[in-house]
Amino acid sequence: MLKEKMIEIRNIVDQKLNQIFINHIEYSKAKFSHSFIQNLNQLHRVVMLKGAKRIRPILVFIGHQLITGLDINQIPKEKMDDLLNLACGLEIFHTFALIHDDIIDQGLSRRGAPTIEASYRDFFSKFYGGSSESVNHFALGSTILAGDLALSLADTLIGKINNQKLREYYGDMQFELIAGQIDDCYGVGLADLDELEEEQILQMMRAKSGNYSITRPVIMGALVGGESEVISGQIDILNENCQKIGLIFQLTDDFIGLFGKEDITGKSTIGDIVEGKKTLLILRTYKKSTKLEQLRIKNILGNGNSKMEDINWLKNHIINLNVYSDLKNHCSEIEGEIIKSFSQFPPQTQLLNNKVAIENIKKGCQFMIEFTEYLLERDK
Repeated sequence: MLKEKMIEIRNIVDQKLNQIFINHIEYSKAKFSHSFIQNLNQLHRVVMLKGAKRIRPILVFIGHQLITGLDINQIPKEKMDDLLNLACGLEIFHTFALIHDDIIDQGLSRRGAPTIEASYRDFFSKFYGGSSESVNHFALGSTILAGDLALSLADTLIGKINNQKLREYYGDMQFELIAGQIDDCYGVGLADLDELEEEQILQMMRAKSGNYSITRPVIMGALVGGESEVISGQIDILNENCQKIGLIFQLTDDFIGLFGKEDITGKSTIGDIVEGKKTLLILRTYKKSTKLEQLRIKNILGNGNSKMEDINWLKNHIINLNVYSDLKNHCSEIEGEIIKSFSQFPPQTQLLNNKVAIENIKKGCQFMIEFTEYLLERDK
């Protein structure tokens, strides 16, 4: 069920996303320069890259189904327009976040393809040659503007939805994500491992990934289905469950970041170590290490000149201290809590006699259970 439903929603969203960019490109040709069109085309390319999972748009529709009992094929046109604007807006907002994340991390590959910055470096090298300072400067500037363009498009799409609570929720999400990213770079990112606490990492993870990837898309989809005051009980349950799923999402992302296969993920598996990311994997490993091992970890983490033998030692150290297996087991325990909660998810009172709606809500709950399992088992 999970795979089929994800493909069904993804196909509908992909068609809408593609049409949004086609319309904007055609509209812009008569108003703006070739350089702007080039920037828009770059954004279009990255958004439509093969391998995009569309997790956020998918969860928008599932959140709506959990509240209304309506499958995607049963949604009235007016609501469908709102949901598609929300789903596409969140996906383009996600692209904005990825673009700026790649700048911060100095990544030149995304989903197995060149990032916008890498593509622009190639373009500007034709004018300035090689890897000159001018090439890097103009490529970086153009990439920042592509991120700004993505944010503007996302705001425009979600601004079309006549739901004040939803738009406020979206605004909160924007501040939260940026706050989490700043904390990742300059808060947790610069903290000494001797002083860092797990709750600081968890708070950063919720803000920069878990909430905007899982919790907020589900809740916003639910808000399209009804007023927040009417569905407050369901919203509270969804929020609690999605917070847990968000934690699993971020932890598995960290697992893949260190132990994934590069030919599958399209990203380096040493990047998190070289960049000095302080994940729960790293912090727990550090806390369980001897003083000599702690010194070695500090010398490796964030050191671009670290040797592969040192990086591999750290990876093996994480496994040998059972930090990796303990966190995997913790995720499995959380999954059990999620399964129990969704198995008892209560529908809105007015839907109790609607057998079709009740069945669709059950299917939505089963989707969330299978989605959690998918996150635990995913390899990219």
